[in-house]
Amino acid sequence: MALTLLIPVVLVSASKSDPTLRLQRLIRWGLAALLVGNMAALVVIGLRAGDRHWMDFLPMHLCDWLGFILLGALLWKKQSLYDLAYFWGLAGTMHGVVTPDLAYGFPHPYFFTFHAGHSGVLVSVAFLTFACGLRPHTRSLVRAFVGLQVYFLAAAGVNLLLDKNFGYLCAKPHNPSLLDHLGPWPWYLLSLQVLALASFVVYYLPWAVKDRLARREIRESANPSRDAAGSGR
Repeated sequence: MALTLLIPVVLVSASKSDPTLRLQRLIRWGLAALLVGNMAALVVIGLRAGDRHWMDFLPMHLCDWLGFILLGALLWKKQSLYDLAYFWGLAGTMHGVVTPDLAYGFPHPYFFTFHAGHSGVLVSVAFLTFACGLRPHTRSLVRAFVGLQVYFLAAAGVNLLLDKNFGYLCAKPHNPSLLDHLGPWPWYLLSLQVLALASFVVYYLPWAVKDRLARREIRESANPSRDAAGSGR
């Protein structure tokens, strides 16, 4: 968790020191390579260990979708992909870092792939935000919530067909997590929807405040005489 906080600070600072944006591009490509390499390593480790069925490798967890979405956002800085990554990453993947559902401890390879994947998402979102100038807007919040419903339906369909538990839609994680406080199945799924929307609003709030202050500053600079008269009264 400490590295998840420290690495974005280092990468953003290094990127801003290069006005040519060449370093920014290299860091984006490096983060994309990390995400792809981590997903490939997870499959290779599972196949070699022989402890996974092929269905376990289907990219149907939310963080799997986020990995592919962030790959596009990092390579092309596409706003629509960033919108999903920003809200899903902060509202969802962050819980995976704080309360990991991981049956293997250090130094098992799954320990490294799990944390590289989850922390890699947060580092990538932070870099796109503070180094690349992307940021969420009101439509971003709507897009992220609608996209979450698409994921919900897709994961539920796969779970129904294959008897799996992608997205923890059929059962809670074995390890303690926030889901333990959201009621029994299936009611915790409804609680998750409300919590997700509330989290999206919270993570958009700093940007909304920033925009409001900027609009106020523009109005005040456009009407200096009225402001002066008001202060005189």
